Amino acid sequence: MTDRRPNAPGDPGDPLSSRLEAWFEREVHEAGADLRATPLRPARTRGGARRGPLGPVIAAALVVIVVIGGLTQLPGLAPGTAPTGSPGPSSTAGTAISTASPFPVATPVRSLRVDARYPDGIPSSLGGRHVARASNVEREPAGDVSFLLGGWSFDFGAIAWSCTPVLGSPPPFGPRCGTPFLAENPLLDELPRVMLDGWSASIPAGPVVLQVHRNDARAAFCSPDLRSACQNMAVIEAISWAGDATTAAAPLTPTVTFMRLIEADANLPQATIAAVSRSAPDNTGPQGRPIDPAHSCVPPFPKQAWSVDGASMEFVLVFPTTAARELVDQDFTVSGFRGTSSGGLTCQTIADSFFNHEWIAVENVMVAVQANVNGQTSAQARLIAEVRKALARP
Repeated sequence: MTDRRPNAPGDPGDPLSSRLEAWFEREVHEAGADLRATPLRPARTRGGARRGPLGPVIAAALVVIVVIGGLTQLPGLAPGTAPTGSPGPSSTAGTAISTASPFPVATPVRSLRVDARYPDGIPSSLGGRHVARASNVEREPAGDVSFLLGGWSFDFGAIAWSCTPVLGSPPPFGPRCGTPFLAENPLLDELPRVMLDGWSASIPAGPVVLQVHRNDARAAFCSPDLRSACQNMAVIEAISWAGDATTAAAPLTPTVTFMRLIEADANLPQATIAAVSRSAPDNTGPQGRPIDPAHSCVPPFPKQAWSVDGASMEFVLVFPTTAARELVDQDFTVSGFRGTSSGGLTCQTIADSFFNHEWIAVENVMVAVQANVNGQTSAQARLIAEVRKALARP
């Protein structure tokens, strides 16, 4: 029985290939005749080079190669490429995309010392060098000089981005939907933040300091509407610091804590989050609980504590361990704080006329949620339950 299956494009028996080959031979023959009739002349040294008759031959060859090679797809979405769009995530649900970069970063530098810290524990001076943050990065030099940039990173490989597909391949450089960034606080999808290029899976989620430069030369090839965003991208050169004992917390890290709290309160990403500065206690009260003699009624906040303005939460405290939280959580009352004075006496803060605090303690984390003094509203009760559920889930 005769096999009547059509030939694949490019096969010797393919009618399209046969016609293309015949056409190509005819074009080459005609071009050769033209070349013999009008020999090529040397290119001009002024006024530009003269186009010789070989141009049609080269163009014809390219057309044949493209068609015979099977590249018959119409322009459209480039397979295997990430969608382009506005910088950063638009939601936490959607199609997962890869943020892998062809530019590898160096291994962490282990010899740099921490000279000073920001309130959230990230170094403000590392190895004698100033560490910038997203909130003040504009103070850095305008050129492509290297500098240190500190902030909070996330597990971008585990995030599903909702990106709007666009035609064509994305540009080789510049911000797009799903581009990694360093944030000012351990809160995903919040500002200020700095977009990053050269991301590597070796950068851990949490507090980091990266050696970077901005105003990369590749920004010149960005479209005019993206030129400024390309210039402001921080190109990673090395990982200079990736957390230490001061910023360590378990089992819930600050980034995990805030990611779970977003599940309970969708307004959290729009709130103002600020690290709470607390001086280190140099004395202890009854039962070994640390106190601050200068502010006897201020509770013993851990070194990683944040205030929240614009959401139903007021404070987020991340202790280094669950045992450290259990040691002091009895000093946090529903009406405020119960600290211990230097004389061994306790003091009680007075609740304001409208709100008090409901402290939710789970593992090594404590969260203060607003609640009415004369009884929780249904919305407040629901939020308290959602916060506790989100922090306690496996």
